[in-house]
Amino acid sequence: MKNVVYSLLLFLHWISRILGILFALLISFFAFDAFGHGTGFWKTLLAFLMHLVPTFLIIFILILSWKKAWIGGLSFILLGIAYIIWASQSGRGSQIVYIPLFLTGILFLGSWFFRKSIKEAQDAYQGESS
Repeated sequence: MKNVVYSLLLFLHWISRILGILFALLISFFAFDAFGHGTGFWKTLLAFLMHLVPTFLIIFILILSWKKAWIGGLSFILLGIAYIIWASQSGRGSQIVYIPLFLTGILFLGSWFFRKSIKEAQDAYQGESS
């Protein structure tokens, strides 16, 4: 029974990070909107890099929260709230953006909340492989 609990704890630890990476990839696809407008190379490149700013922000948050999950939890939830506020003011918005942000933030907070148990599970699995 302890192996099942350890497996679930390790799943919780890794799924938050994997979802963060997948979300960064999803947001990156929106950057391709910069192409095909008939502007020059440099303007297109600049537009593409500007469209990638949210991806860079997500990657930065992931780097900060890799070891300190509470940072990821708070940051992803705050990004979700900021997106909802921005979307309500601009008349645009999509659940495909804010639901993964909230979910990832909640999973990071869960990972932080169970950090001692996750550390115990990691140590148990490392002890088995030695």
